[in-house]
Amino acid sequence: MSGVSRRGRARSTVIANGSTTAVDPVRIEVSGLTETLGRVRAVDELSITVEPGQVTGFLGPNGAGKTTTLRMALCLVTPDRATTTFNGTPYAVLDQVGLGPAGGRRAGCYSPGMRQRLGLATALLGDPAVLVLDEPANGLDPEGIQWLRGFLRQLAHDQGRTCW
Repeated sequence: MSGVSRRGRARSTVIANGSTTAVDPVRIEVSGLTETLGRVRAVDELSITVEPGQVTGFLGPNGAGKTTTLRMALCLVTPDRATTTFNGTPYAVLDQVGLGPAGGRRAGCYSPGMRQRLGLATALLGDPAVLVLDEPANGLDPEGIQWLRGFLRQLAHDQGRTCW
């Protein structure tokens, strides 16, 4: 709703949060997530199911490994062992952007081009219908730019996504 307030100032437009479009429910299942850091077993056989239609929290003190666990579950970091599925289908987003072999490395050691690919992988995590990318070719070498063009073409033409 927009208009002018009683004091003559413009009122802001109210935008509804969310969408009226129904989405297909997605169940996330993580099983056997295990990670050893040096001699310490940081995560030991973690299994969790995130049900559609529910809000699931992941709580713990600072430094407990919540972010690392989420990154491993979403295949952004390669754990010692784990199976993650979305509605029963494995999702290997790092492989999708050509970073599968580098999954065990710390992202801070990635080249600028690899970091761009990691950003693209992060954008793809929710399997979005729309991708809005700001300078996605920055840091890519000519081969990487050629790969990016083909990848975006495949997302748009073959999968019907909107890429801007």
